[in-house]
Amino acid sequence: MKKLLASLLATITAIPFVLITPVVLGETETGTVTVTASISPYLVVTFNYDTVDFGSPSAGASVNIFDIGLNGTLNVTVDTNSDYNVYARGTDWSGPSAYSLSSFPIYFDTDMSSTSDFLGTGKVALTTSDQLIDSYGYAVTGTQYHYYEIVIPSNAPAGTYSNTVTITYQTV
Repeated sequence: MKKLLASLLATITAIPFVLITPVVLGETETGTVTVTASISPYLVVTFNYDTVDFGSPSAGASVNIFDIGLNGTLNVTVDTNSDYNVYARGTDWSGPSAYSLSSFPIYFDTDMSSTSDFLGTGKVALTTSDQLIDSYGYAVTGTQYHYYEIVIPSNAPAGTYSNTVTITYQTV
């Protein structure tokens, strides 16, 4: 029996093994691929003015850009593919007498219209910290108009006063 088993094992191990891959005709394999692209936001703002001159108003007066004929001239051009916010802040006034923004306020607003119906209805009193002025959707591009208004203290000494307003456009 041992001889028969040994002989059978020798015969089995002597048979060569060949692996054959079966060929199947007429079948297809389909896969899906996800393609993505992340588009970065951009925001280009071109300021078309660098000075707001209120002239020589009287102490105690409230003066806006329509009063001095600047409506429509204080504007920026906005191009973007993203929603954006507009922020503004001012410095305290310097001149013959120093005034804080709370006692010599500047009001600021933005709008896509330069017409007289835009009279600063959403105006914001500036402080020395950024104030949110407006929020816009990405489709709101083109010319954007700026509104300014100052309220001069009734006891302000005569002279030239100056202030710096910083306006920031930021994508959200």
